[in-house]
Amino acid sequence: MLLISILCIIILVLSYFTWTDKLENAHNMSKTIPNAQTEKVQTEDTAANEDPLPEEWELTREEVVAALINADAKIQELVLDRYDQSENIQMLIVGSTVMNDGSPGYGQQLSEALTNTYGSLFEITLSPWDVTSEKFVETHIEEIAWDTEYDLVLMEPFTLNNNGLVTIEDEHDHILAVQERAREEVEDTIVMLQPPHPFYQAQFYLTQVRALETFANDNDIPYINHWTDWPATDDVAITEFLTEDNSPNSDGANLWSSFLSSYFTSQ
Repeated sequence: MLLISILCIIILVLSYFTWTDKLENAHNMSKTIPNAQTEKVQTEDTAANEDPLPEEWELTREEVVAALINADAKIQELVLDRYDQSENIQMLIVGSTVMNDGSPGYGQQLSEALTNTYGSLFEITLSPWDVTSEKFVETHIEEIAWDTEYDLVLMEPFTLNNNGLVTIEDEHDHILAVQERAREEVEDTIVMLQPPHPFYQAQFYLTQVRALETFANDNDIPYINHWTDWPATDDVAITEFLTEDNSPNSDGANLWSSFLSSYFTSQ
């Protein structure tokens, strides 16, 4: 009986130490293994404090505001909205092939100015067409990659190409068709209008361009009037900016792109 009692005591003592070791190990593990929910909350809090903008977007919001100072208020509002949401601004520049004249033309120069100012914030697509506005809407409008979801559309509405071929009223309807198509993809897309270039002793063309500006104002469409930087159409000095066939030469393209760059970048 004495032997049995001693064995029972030994078993109880060993059991006690084994139980104690398990408690200590469990306590130590609770110090080293993080709580999954706590870690997730910490990660979310850390992410909330990080700059949400891509690293290549070097401008601060205040710098974007300053760069857009010459642009229409609606354009400023849209760009800042996309900036605040950490989204790129998709911009389409569409019009006649004159955007390529001048080597490089105003289209390429404006693209470079936007990239130099805003980095990757702006993504620009150039879409030149050697057609009238009627032909563009009837045949080519669906060749535009509208699923790119353009936020801004700078349109030169083929006004010079339309001269003697498309009525002023029809041209304006074609502009509205482009605006409607763009807004099928992006509800708050802004279509902006600009006239083609001026030339010496223009006649009915002046009526077309004046009507375009009036149409833009009547329909609350931003109108970018680069003509203010060209010599007047009755001033022979304007020929210095044009080729013999009245297309912009390098000086003309530089003048045109300089105005647009100032509008969009204040540079």
